[in-house]
Amino acid sequence: MSNQFKCAFLLAAATAFSGSSISGASPIAQLEKNSILPDPNALAHPHVENEIMVRFHPGTEQMDRNTIFSQIGAQVKSEYMLVPDLYCLQIGVPVSHAIRALEFRGDILRYVEPVYVLEYFDTLPNDPDFSQLWGMANINAPVAWDSSTGTPSLRVAIIDSGIDLTHPDLQANIISNAADPIDGLDNDNNGLVDDHHGWDFNSNDNDPTDGNGHGTHTSGTVAAVGNNGLGVVGVNWNCEIIPLRVGDQSLSSSAIYASVDYACEMGAKVSNNSYGGGGYSQTFFDIIESAGENCQHVFCAAAGNDGVEGASYPAAYELENIISVAAINTDDSLASFSQYGIPSVDIGAPGVGILSTTPGGYSSYSGTSMATPHVAGVAALVHGMLADASALEVIEILTENSRPTSSMTGIVNSGGVLDAAAALDGLFRRPRATLITEIPAATPSGDNFEVIFEIDPRDDVLVSKTLYYRDSNSDFPVWVPLELIGQKDQPNIWNAMVPVTDCDSIPQFYLVYSGAEAGIQNYPLGGAQSPLELLVGELDIAINDDFQTDQGWSVEGDSQTPWARGMPGQQGGNWVPHNDADGSGMCYLTGLPMGGPHDLDGSTTLTSPIIDASGGGALEFAYWLSERNSDPHGPEDSFQVFVSSTSSADDWVLVRDYDSYARQWVSDSLDISIGGEVEPTSSLRLRFIATDADPDGRIEAGVDAVIMQSLTCGVKELLADLSGNGRVDGEDLSILLSYWGQVIADYDIDGNGTVGGSDLTIMLSEWSL
Repeated sequence: MSNQFKCAFLLAAATAFSGSSISGASPIAQLEKNSILPDPNALAHPHVENEIMVRFHPGTEQMDRNTIFSQIGAQVKSEYMLVPDLYCLQIGVPVSHAIRALEFRGDILRYVEPVYVLEYFDTLPNDPDFSQLWGMANINAPVAWDSSTGTPSLRVAIIDSGIDLTHPDLQANIISNAADPIDGLDNDNNGLVDDHHGWDFNSNDNDPTDGNGHGTHTSGTVAAVGNNGLGVVGVNWNCEIIPLRVGDQSLSSSAIYASVDYACEMGAKVSNNSYGGGGYSQTFFDIIESAGENCQHVFCAAAGNDGVEGASYPAAYELENIISVAAINTDDSLASFSQYGIPSVDIGAPGVGILSTTPGGYSSYSGTSMATPHVAGVAALVHGMLADASALEVIEILTENSRPTSSMTGIVNSGGVLDAAAALDGLFRRPRATLITEIPAATPSGDNFEVIFEIDPRDDVLVSKTLYYRDSNSDFPVWVPLELIGQKDQPNIWNAMVPVTDCDSIPQFYLVYSGAEAGIQNYPLGGAQSPLELLVGELDIAINDDFQTDQGWSVEGDSQTPWARGMPGQQGGNWVPHNDADGSGMCYLTGLPMGGPHDLDGSTTLTSPIIDASGGGALEFAYWLSERNSDPHGPEDSFQVFVSSTSSADDWVLVRDYDSYARQWVSDSLDISIGGEVEPTSSLRLRFIATDADPDGRIEAGVDAVIMQSLTCGVKELLADLSGNGRVDGEDLSILLSYWGQVIADYDIDGNGTVGGSDLTIMLSEWSL
């Protein structure tokens, strides 16, 4: 994760939300023509006065980005891994001026919008003596607990005001990130030092202690420890909750974006989001959507406490990985304060007089903030039991198995109230295929290749299974027999022998299997459109350097912090990489990888050892480039790539001149071929030069995963290569003719005893091979 996104962001008081009703429909269609402001009424909502969000079109040149920054006197405050080209900017002009200046710059920007102010959706406790967990009985949690009381390894992010880390009813379920113990180091290389118990994205530190009780209360409903003889119990007796603090009475929306990003990186399948407000935010939409697509993350969101039709944002975004929650009373009726309505609200859950943990004790709160963690808790139970379910599958299980009530009919999409027992009873795990065989980089020709699958029917009955195959010259379908080879401890193991044809061919195959209930499925998912492939031949590796060892790269230049081979992630700041590109742990970086001063200042050159690229192919590498300058990027700051085709002369040719400061690892490759970018040569050298000529700026660069390999069919023996030069040409013909008619074994190609016409025939058949 490359973001330590900290836009300061004020929020309204955590009592009842006073904003207007907002429907779930996207307002983009209502925009004035050509405006890129997602919500035309954006400035009418509470927002921060010195910050805005902008997202550039992919590939926008840095010079154009700097033009936008200069126009509004902006400095980059935050960037986001889940959504490329997205920035939080601190600006030197009023927000209204900046918005109006940029809202028609669709040539460069995808959108611009303010940073909204949000609030928690809870109300003050209305029954301080309430001491029963009626909500757990209402959602049939005790029956559900017969099936599961939680999965200890499953992680739930609590994006809220923090958590009382020492609360005896929560402490055992709060994450202890073993990858980053509290020792003052960023051991897990994610840019956050000592994020052992989560993170405070509001204050940018490792102490997510609750500032007002709200987060501790929602956490208790999700995951207060069960069967420990203390206080209350959460929906999950056992799980890992990740405290992510985003504010007390005020919430930072950029901290929320960062928290979702972090939750995905840490493997959280569910997050509880008991807050909302503001206008339509394309930034928020993009962050949540990406979390669903990339992490299968279920985003549980409170509908809001205005008592009006239509959810508030973020619950109102029409995304398949959001489940929006209304609050109900003890009689299953809609709470008077709860927002509701189709299509923006999905399900009802207990939200009045909910007893849960608070700092140092227990209290009863009411609100859709209290309803939502019931749903988050059940979503976590479902995710834990299904293991590999998609976010949409989990949400469908919750909504399709809700308890129908007349009070919810026409009020929420599901028409009912959360039912944990019915959700777990309604679980259905479709058959799942897993490829056990590791596909090699290349396989020899002529031999069949064994592939082994596990085809587990799980909660279904396996009806059929077929492996389809084709080589380079045929079309699907050609089926290959599957044989059951499973044993008692692994009964669902199948194998097949895939024919491997001639060198340079690319055999392709995919598995089709079906269940009685689930129907037909493919492995891989794309089936015939994206089959598995085998490369047939011998892999000729010119270079494969992950920088784990010193393979002879050299460094020179006038910088005090030159290129160095080491482990990234110790410097801090989101302008330097927090991990290497290929997962080996090592790369080349400018600056000192293990700490100390990092700013490049000057020029540094990294030169490869000699690479035998005579066989041609693609020379691939990954690079990192970032800039943090007080002034716009100038031509004196650069990151360039050169190649040389000889080992002795400095005939360096510029092949790349990067000016896109992505702040992430980017893959690139050079075409080494006759007529390509670089001619094949046995003495190729590669050179990376990073230059920072601005003393007030910060340029950082990285190089990793330098690979060049090609597929060959081995060396064909040339019988008529009498000269031994690797070719059959005029030199060989001269030798043959000079011994014509003689009995000389060395030049008698066909071995018939005499150098003659049949030898010439063989020579002509191999000519110029």
